[in-house]
Amino acid sequence: MVFRSQRHEPGYIEWHETEKRWRPPVAASVASAVNFLAGVWLVLAPFVLGFGTTGGAVQGYWNEIVLGVVVALLALVRVFAPKEVPWFSVVNGVLGLWLIVSPFVLGYEGPDAPSAIAVDISAGAIIAVMASVSATTTYRLRARSGQE
Repeated sequence: MVFRSQRHEPGYIEWHETEKRWRPPVAASVASAVNFLAGVWLVLAPFVLGFGTTGGAVQGYWNEIVLGVVVALLALVRVFAPKEVPWFSVVNGVLGLWLIVSPFVLGYEGPDAPSAIAVDISAGAIIAVMASVSATTTYRLRARSGQE
């Protein structure tokens, strides 16, 4: 038997009497899945778009590969265990913000720079927003269930 609260909010925690546990928030898992895909894109983008490993675009090349791996791994954990490690989404949000400013801080230049800048800013914005949704949803639901 499932008891639902009187609130009709999307993603509100349900208590499963048969399972004796709280169901993880769907919004957090979906947002983390989007971040996983964004992380995979960051890893693939330098190869798909042909960023150079030398010259002015090398910063973008390594920035995207390293951050893409980290974002994808953290997001993958959040997809399957959103209640246990909500701070992973906070870390991903910070990494998303770094991606937005990194082209300007690292000084991307050269013929490959526009592609690297576009990938970093767009992926960074997606990652920051989705991480915010994931973390906020989880922290709110944990607070309601008394697990903060």
